[in-house]
Amino acid sequence: MSPSPRLVLLLVFLFYLALTAVATYPLIIELPTAVIDFGDPLLNSWILAWNAHALLTDPLRLFDANIFYPHRWTLAYSELLIVPSLLGLPITLMSGNSILTHNLLLFTSYALSAFAVYLLVVSLTGDRRAGLVSGVIFAFASFRIGRLGQLQIQLGYWIPFAFYFLHRFVHGYRWRDLLLFALMAVAQTLSNGHYGYYLALAVALFFGLTALLDPASRRLVLWRRVVLGGLLALAVVLPFLLPYWWARAEVGLIRDPGELRLFSARLESYLSAPRTNFFFGDLTAHLRRPEGELFTGFVVLGLALVGLWPSRSSGRRGARDDPRRRLQVALECLALISALAILTVLRPLAPAVLLLASLGLRALLARGQPWFFQAPTLPVERRLLRGPDALWSLALLWTYLSLLWDLGRTAALCNALQVSPRFQ
Repeated sequence: MSPSPRLVLLLVFLFYLALTAVATYPLIIELPTAVIDFGDPLLNSWILAWNAHALLTDPLRLFDANIFYPHRWTLAYSELLIVPSLLGLPITLMSGNSILTHNLLLFTSYALSAFAVYLLVVSLTGDRRAGLVSGVIFAFASFRIGRLGQLQIQLGYWIPFAFYFLHRFVHGYRWRDLLLFALMAVAQTLSNGHYGYYLALAVALFFGLTALLDPASRRLVLWRRVVLGGLLALAVVLPFLLPYWWARAEVGLIRDPGELRLFSARLESYLSAPRTNFFFGDLTAHLRRPEGELFTGFVVLGLALVGLWPSRSSGRRGARDDPRRRLQVALECLALISALAILTVLRPLAPAVLLLASLGLRALLARGQPWFFQAPTLPVERRLLRGPDALWSLALLWTYLSLLWDLGRTAALCNALQVSPRFQ
């Protein structure tokens, strides 16, 4: 008897919570008192505390925060964080500890990001395994791990939630899905205004491509509802956006072109890993720029390549065109490439460990592969592996381990190598 869909979703979310505990350790044991630095974490904790105070005492003066007197609209000098403040309001009220609220929001943001992408990918592909892997890739990307101290950077999970409901609306034209999409877009804008802007651009591109490539989407009823949903979302967020315009006019807040150049990504940024990455942090240090650690890791590159794997059959899917087989081939390539790459870093023991792991994976995944990947399969392996599902599970487990290995942030590595983030 297969588990209920709700149970599956619960188990998936718990799985992502466990991965978050490992990837952000020791945050999980220091939630009430620790921050990774004394910059953004303290600023965001103050914003959460002020929002809780203002919303309960004088919500109409929310933007007149208790800083930079006598200037007005001073809350608009940074991210508003209104939705995170509402989500964390019970914790703030019960504990009186905005650091605890901040850290719980930070911790859950990784699990929610992974879970949102899981829902989106499963709805598009029907493959839970693809959803699990995609969630890990999105939630624990190098850029997010490198910006662990910036809560606002981690609050992007509303974007995949928004596209989840947007796809459902385009296929069914249901008001419920449209309203939920608008709600997710509003929540994103009021969590991180920059991400709200990016979401608006992505949605505009989505509808443009949908109208261009799908004639069935050109129905007038679709576009009427889309415009109505957009106007509804704009009406909700506009009162929170106007104070930013007023504060800019009052104080003359502008971005210097030098700042734009400093914090913009360059081509080499996609080869730069965070400093906490055990294998590639030092190796790519000369390429590192502020907020520019965008290296995806070999796992993501391998999975992207397998997605482009050309089909050898015309019209029907054979064994060699099975997506599982494609992923297994990609993982074999990835394991060997990772071992060779780590050899160049000259870290003790790590090359030998990954080289042995890659050779073991090569033997385990040899069945049914092209001749240049084949390796002898031992009788003991045939007894241990009972059918393709067991083989697939091993490949999937290797994917998860490799993702965390690429990030260099597992608890074992953090403890043994002392490269965990220094929570203060």
